Amino acid sequence: MWSKNWASPAKVDLESNSGFHNAKKSFGEDFWITTTFPKGELYEVTQLVLKKRKDKCCNQRLILGVIIEYFDGQEWVNYDDGKALPTGQSKEDGNEKERFVIFNSFLASKVRVRIPRKYSNVAPVHGRFDFIVVGPIKTTGDVTDARSHNSKKAILDLGAKYEVQSMWNKKWNHLELNSVTGFHIGHSEVKKQADFWVMIDLG
Repeated sequence: MWSKNWASPAKVDLESNSGFHNAKKSFGEDFWITTTFPKGELYEVTQLVLKKRKDKCCNQRLILGVIIEYFDGQEWVNYDDGKALPTGQSKEDGNEKERFVIFNSFLASKVRVRIPRKYSNVAPVHGRFDFIVVGPIKTTGDVTDARSHNSKKAILDLGAKYEVQSMWNKKWNHLELNSVTGFHIGHSEVKKQADFWVMIDLG
């Protein structure tokens, strides 16, 4: 942290008048922040929301990518094998511009946001952030049983329409998870070695 004035959790959140800031002695090093959810319970984490610091200082300093690590109740996991996720921040962003980093949701009691030095365009690293979460989630230890009651399957539960690039025949035009067949690329497209695509329409 830059100083005690930049240290408390209230200095990190999206409504903070300042934000987080790395220490001068740590310039050149990776910076990270670990968030522990209340009572160490598991939450379904879906997005990271990132903003610049609130004051008008240093608005051209950017966080270009983040690495997400999370504790699933038993061990620390590197999201997407530790690959950096782009934030989309730009110099044109205003101080209150929210940038959303969207994940394939995961269950965690702690989440660490790591900002590698190479993904900050300058040595000082600062901003504000928060997570979009659902929970707490009560589990039996089975990940499929731990999904949020608010989560739904687009096709099976919501009846979303879909279109496929081609089909083997009409029996092979079913994407639903309970389908006895599934989807299958058309025979003529196999010969062409064509790319295959599926489009989901949520209405």
